[in-house]
Order: sequence, then structure tokens, then C-alpha cells
Amino acid sequence: MNECNKRRRVISSQIKQVDQLPDAALVSIATFLPKISRLVFAAALTAPASSWEKCNYGIEPPEASKIICSVDTEDGCTGETLYIGYTDYYLESKFTDVNVGSILVCADALHRVKTLELSDYLSITGQGLEPLRGSIVLEQIILELESDFCPGEIIPILDSIIEQSRNSLKQLLLPVRW
Repeated sequence: MNECNKRRRVISSQIKQVDQLPDAALVSIATFLPKISRLVFAAALTAPASSWEKCNYGIEPPEASKIICSVDTEDGCTGETLYIGYTDYYLESKFTDVNVGSILVCADALHRVKTLELSDYLSITGQGLEPLRGSIVLEQIILELESDFCPGEIIPILDSIIEQSRNSLKQLLLPVRW
């Protein structure tokens, strides 16, 4: 038997879950994904969806998730720009507030994201935007949400951003029906 084949079988039998892979392997895998898929991947590596909500998004992502989220790609999505709802209708139509909130935490949106665009494909109320509360770096917010979006959920978060003395907000685009 070939020694390389034997080594591969031993390693693969020890790894039962994807998060048991070395950080370098996870980061390498993520580079093949579009930005939004990388962020979903990073959030999934950090904690199950139910944990995010219970902890009010107070979970610290592991180092691999932070690295995955910081890698910029050629798909037009950088660490400073986050478009959710424009790339994969099927995937993003399944998003909930918990998914959006966990992505914002993993992307360190409070400190890094300058432009946030959310499309109408998302099934969220707005509660998932909680990790943006008090942001001073956010310059542009575009909310094209019509479906389940609840002004009562998002207005306090927007107020917390606008009330910051050093806020950077230049543009706020709200749904027409508001």
C-alpha cells in the first residue's frame, strides 16, 4: 500500500466536521466562494444560528472566520461594501434576521462596513441589523426591503447610528412605502 494513500485515510477518518479542518484549509476553501457565500460560511463556522440569537450577536468569531471575512475578491464585494440579496436569490430568500446578524458580526460590520445594501429578497424584519447599532463608519445604507421589514425594528438602530457625534452617514435610502 502506498504511504500517501494510507496517510490520507488516517487524516480523513479523524476529521468528522468541517470545523475540524486546519484554519489554513478553511481559508483556502473560502477563497473559491463569492463574498456573500464566504460570509455565510464564516458565520456557520462560528456558531449555529440558534446560538447567535440567544447571545444577541455577542459571539466572538474564531480566527478562521475573521480571516475568511477579511479576504477581498474580484466580485465587487470588499470588506467595506456589503450587498446582501443581490447575488443568489435562492440562498438569500432563505435568510432570516439571525443569518443577516451573524454575517454582520463575522464581517465586523460595526467597524468595517461603509456601504450596506439589502434587497427585497430577504425575509427579515430588521432585527438582524442590531450588530450595526452605534456604527460610526457606515456611510451608506440602502434598504430595498418591502416584504416583512418592520420600521419599529430598524428605526432605533438607525437612530443609534445618526445620534453618534462622529457618524459618517451620507446616504440613507429607505423603502418607498415608509
